[in-house]
Amino acid sequence: MNVLAQEIKSWANNELISNEEDIVKRIQFFPHTTNRGKLIVASVDSDGDYPTSKYLESYIYLTCSQSVVYKSDLIHGLKEVSSREPRINFSWIPEEEKLRRAAYEQTFEQLVGESISEIIHNSDYKALKLQKRNKTLSIQQLQKGLIFPQASDSSNIGIQLRQTAKLGEALKIMEDVENIDYLLIDSTFSLPLINSEQSLYFEHLKRYCCVKALENKICLLAISKAVTSSYLPVIEKAALASGKEGESTAEHWYIRLPTSPGEWKFSLIEDKSLPPAGAVTYLFRLHKTFPIMRLDLDRAYWDKYVKATSQDEILSNERKIFQDIDYLSHDQRSYGFPYPLKSCSDRTSLSQADKLTIRKQFIDVAVANGLSKKLFSF
Repeated sequence: MNVLAQEIKSWANNELISNEEDIVKRIQFFPHTTNRGKLIVASVDSDGDYPTSKYLESYIYLTCSQSVVYKSDLIHGLKEVSSREPRINFSWIPEEEKLRRAAYEQTFEQLVGESISEIIHNSDYKALKLQKRNKTLSIQQLQKGLIFPQASDSSNIGIQLRQTAKLGEALKIMEDVENIDYLLIDSTFSLPLINSEQSLYFEHLKRYCCVKALENKICLLAISKAVTSSYLPVIEKAALASGKEGESTAEHWYIRLPTSPGEWKFSLIEDKSLPPAGAVTYLFRLHKTFPIMRLDLDRAYWDKYVKATSQDEILSNERKIFQDIDYLSHDQRSYGFPYPLKSCSDRTSLSQADKLTIRKQFIDVAVANGLSKKLFSF
């Protein structure tokens, strides 16, 4: 036991020291930002009931999505531009394979408003897949390779419907609202099956949203609270070492993870596909009461609007983004976290009472249309 403990200690010390030195050098700080010029910020989210009910050997899934738009305001900080009605979708997914595939395709097209083939064609996902696999797949092959889970696989179906509804709402808001500066989603730009011949529909849709955002000069930010890693204490320590002395927690800082394999070594990203294909990833903290978060930014947007000829200019462009995020995070209801994200999430979230009410309404309508109430189950 002693020998093994010493081996682990030696390995851990070497790993932490080498990484900590790199992290300390790369931690960047930005000023606390309570005032900002003209900004228009949108956010989208989704929720649902997966499934809401079962009828014989088929399942009914409920998905809802919502968007909000805010603008900067000297008096209010953030002022809501418009209130938008949530979008509701019921999906009927039978177990029989042919019917199931048709049901998925119909559901995805309803949630997005465009055909699956159009999304695949206009997305840059196929190009990223080619870079990873060095094999060209036609649109027909990619569409045929989409994964459609069994109707009873509620957890995987829930993920697909939730992501598709959220990204479909993002496309809708980009079409309907002019001059958006930032579009925030509570997610990442991870592409789970980028190395596989198969794919998930929302992977294509996610990259299509990046393409549309770039066309509209919108900074699409995927922000995630779910940052877990054994190296977070090392990052915390490095941030303290880089910041002011005497503080227990460093705040208003960010670190950009390596954007190329040989840039610098960071064990956090080994075998973890970070940053994801086609993205640049940051870890950042806005306030000491809120944990470290992750930000994914489209690599094409980063190359066009953040990357520059000098390192100082790159850092200046990055600081502006994080100062804008910080400005969005001063509402007392979500201090340290962008309020548009929280606001949209709160409005979209379905309580158990909501789900039960909608379920009852749907069954009443179904029975009125001749279906048997006895054959519904939950």
